[in-house]
Amino acid sequence: GQMPFGKPTSEPGEKQFNFTEEHLKVFK
Repeated sequence: GQMPFGKPTSEPGEKQFNFTEEHLKVFK
């Protein structure tokens, strides 16, 4: 899932932390 700034996700295939610009864009 798209959680802000290093929060762990719970969606399959998204076990990594979201630090990409694509994800951070959503929270600007």
